[in-house]
Amino acid sequence: MNYGHMFFHALRIALTRPALWVLGLFTTLLAAFTILLVFQAAFPISVLTSRATLNFTALLQPPALAIAAILGLIGLLAEGCLIAGVQQVAAEGRLRFSRALRLGLSRFISLLLLSILLLLPIALAGGLFLFGVVSSGLFGAAGETVSERLSHALEAPAVWGWAVGILLPYMLFASGVWTLGNRAIVIEHYGALSALRRGARLLFKEFSRVLSIALVLLLFMLLSILLVYDILPRVLLYLSAALGSAIVGSRNGDGLLMVIVIISIIIAFIPVQALLLSLVGAVISAVWTLAYREFMRRDAPAVTSGPSVQANS
Repeated sequence: MNYGHMFFHALRIALTRPALWVLGLFTTLLAAFTILLVFQAAFPISVLTSRATLNFTALLQPPALAIAAILGLIGLLAEGCLIAGVQQVAAEGRLRFSRALRLGLSRFISLLLLSILLLLPIALAGGLFLFGVVSSGLFGAAGETVSERLSHALEAPAVWGWAVGILLPYMLFASGVWTLGNRAIVIEHYGALSALRRGARLLFKEFSRVLSIALVLLLFMLLSILLVYDILPRVLLYLSAALGSAIVGSRNGDGLLMVIVIISIIIAFIPVQALLLSLVGAVISAVWTLAYREFMRRDAPAVTSGPSVQANS
């Protein structure tokens, strides 16, 4: 597998198809929703005090979770459409956005079921954790409230050992299966259960390649976040301050004008941040889709039955 060619091909696809950027933005919303949902499922602490949750409890209330769920569903739909669009470009050399949207929409239910299947063990583990804390006296003394017991539980080394030793490995496994399974659903038209098995089998078969791609994409994502949310804002703040000073000069009473100039430039940069974030999401999805196509090619002799490849239907 030529990793360099694959990454540059993905970057070229993303840069030359701006329609994919919109979908890339929503896939980043899906990632944010997934992190929040996993945290809530693994540590159901919405009843904790603000002291124990460090003011994170507000994000776990029903209204916030409902908004996150809506964004997550939109992001999941965008993920399917983005996979279909990249597959079109890779197979045909052109993008028909309306057809990619139709294909992504037609595979949405299967994508949703696959996500539920992978998140279900985390939710069950979170429920068992909550039941164990409430029903046992391991955390806290007799007579303490549920909130106090949960607070003590979250501070216990054993709980964090469980999170690091069991939850984290499963999350990494589920992430790999989800990434590959989504493409099995969209590109090869597998159902949710079949895609789950397909994704798990490819993950184990191509583990070293999947791990290499994941590490490179993680580095790419971290550098992109650093660039978009730290380096560029610092440079922009410096340039806007210099521009504001040049505009107002050294005249007295013009400090307000300089502040207005700086704030206006910073606000104007917000759409640029969203645009760059969209591009990052599109590139990451394109890399995984091109990688999956390569995994399909390598696995072709072993596939003798099952759903036919209907990538362009």
